[in-house]
Amino acid sequence: MDSINDMTEGKVSQKILGFFFPMLWTNLLQQLYSVADTAIVGKGIGDNALAAVGIIAAVSLLIIGFSMGLTNGFSVIIAQSYGSADHSRVRKTVWQSARLCVIIAAILTVFSMIFLKQILQIMQTDSIIMNDTLSYGRIIFGGLAVTVAYNLCSGILRALGDSKTPFKAIIISSTVNILLDILMIFVLKTSVAGAAIATITAQLVSVIICIFKIKSLTIMKFDKVERVPDKEISLLLLKNGLPMAFMNSLTAVGCMIVQAYINKLGVDYTSAYSVCTKYLNLFMLPSLTAGFTVSAFTGQNFGAKKFDRIREGVRAGLLISFISYIILGAVMNIFSLQLEQPMPMGYKLTCHNRFINRTEIDTPFIIKDSTNIVSVKNTRQNANIIEIKLQQIFPA
Repeated sequence: MDSINDMTEGKVSQKILGFFFPMLWTNLLQQLYSVADTAIVGKGIGDNALAAVGIIAAVSLLIIGFSMGLTNGFSVIIAQSYGSADHSRVRKTVWQSARLCVIIAAILTVFSMIFLKQILQIMQTDSIIMNDTLSYGRIIFGGLAVTVAYNLCSGILRALGDSKTPFKAIIISSTVNILLDILMIFVLKTSVAGAAIATITAQLVSVIICIFKIKSLTIMKFDKVERVPDKEISLLLLKNGLPMAFMNSLTAVGCMIVQAYINKLGVDYTSAYSVCTKYLNLFMLPSLTAGFTVSAFTGQNFGAKKFDRIREGVRAGLLISFISYIILGAVMNIFSLQLEQPMPMGYKLTCHNRFINRTEIDTPFIIKDSTNIVSVKNTRQNANIIEIKLQQIFPA
């Protein structure tokens, strides 16, 4: 049965919230899995493995982030086509999006597999964890086609107003992922490679669920003529998707520069930064989800030329972001010590109190060792690169 959500009609706040909350639970589950995965890797394998996973997460922002920006841009065009009630154009746009994603996934896979080691060296990855990092990264980027497929499928469903199917898919895949993590790490003793295999396998489960849902939609019954290459639509998709893709990549470059400085401080710092990033991503979710919600809402209503609804939807999204920032910002600052407790902090940080000089306002996470307390601050993905006093980190 179709579960397409027409956001061009009905009360704006009701449509926004009805779409926002299932997507929030979806993103929340993904991040909670990520935190759980961090805990499993840290406890089951050790600090070096945890650092390796954290470094690949930074590299993923560059490569996987590019594909995410691209598919998000594609989904806006799909939403506009649906909003204009041109169902044939919706199908053509979906088909051309899939064609482009196949090509781009192949290019990104080859690029990442060839240059992964060089990228890690530029990031000054510690030689102690280089092999683990390469092992984990090659599996993650080798399965990049699966990641791109999930991003596209979930983007198509969002464009059609369906945020519930990705939620169901993530419930199942997160369960699969955690179970496979436990099997691979604690039973089969496959180290970080097992964690990577578990991640890609679980993501494949999500892709299958989303594809079955898309194929079940009446609107997705393709005619032969709708499957032929369409230069006009392809160029429109690239025109909208590439700027978002490059924006994500530029953000990733900033994060990789920060990661490179942290890597030079040693594995303990890299592990700590990895844990902090997991928490920060978790607490940023409401604002990020509000952005995805407004994007889908705006796309449909732009296609329907209902600009008053767009303005009202943007105001609703900003209100959600503001409220979540105030509440979660307070929680992160007040309860930072409590947030640190569940994480795998068996290592002892031999840290200097002069780690980071200044960053744009974000949460400090407190990481304790036997004698010191260190405040490790992270930056938002869309923030400027943090200023670090090099003379403090690398004294002459």
